[in-house]
Amino acid sequence: MHIHDLTFTDGKRCRCLVMEPEGELIDQAGIRSIFRDGYVASMSRIVQPPPDKLPWRRDGSIWRIGLFELARLEAGKFRVTWPGGSTEGGKDEVSAAVRENWRLGC
Repeated sequence: MHIHDLTFTDGKRCRCLVMEPEGELIDQAGIRSIFRDGYVASMSRIVQPPPDKLPWRRDGSIWRIGLFELARLEAGKFRVTWPGGSTEGGKDEVSAAVRENWRLGC
């Protein structure tokens, strides 16, 4: 689910929920198509900050959180991937990369 805050040309505002997101641009086009042309003045996606403790879920040999995938390479070394990027390193490096790219992969 994605959440967007909308502002309209007459100054009104609302929050819109996209229950089955397909992609940022597709979602925004779909939301704009609901209203008359030019009525939506601005739209911004609301992304919750990452939790203090990342809730990884095991899926076979891979751990997942949102669109992030974590794999163990060797003792103390991991690889995390997300749409548009990846990194390798220890627990602290992986955690920092997930938090830095949370908006892209959640």
